[in-house]
Amino acid sequence: MSAVISERNKYRDMISQRKEKDRALQDLIAGEKIDLAALQKAIDEAKENLVRDEVIAKGNKYLVWLKYCKDVEGLLTQALTDKSKENLAAAIERIEREGITIDAKMLNDAKNTLSKMK
Repeated sequence: MSAVISERNKYRDMISQRKEKDRALQDLIAGEKIDLAALQKAIDEAKENLVRDEVIAKGNKYLVWLKYCKDVEGLLTQALTDKSKENLAAAIERIEREGITIDAKMLNDAKNTLSKMK
């Protein structure tokens, strides 16, 4: 009887952890500023705790998007560093066209720098 109760408690703990990790991943995705490392960790923990596949897929999709945004932000930073008017204009246009998420202050500073270059 005690073995059955022990197994039942383990199963309940597993379900509780799965719900907790599911909620943590969804809360992280819904946040405004997301740390890539924290998102990756939350996805890994969700996989370990058998969170629903659609939630993990949503987290992975968002992770890929954030990495892409970081890459484009890097292009913007490089254009600012190189003081390349053409590259800066192209990066700003790409950010606005694709709706890429970057720091608003950084984008405004880049636009101001570009207007001073003309």
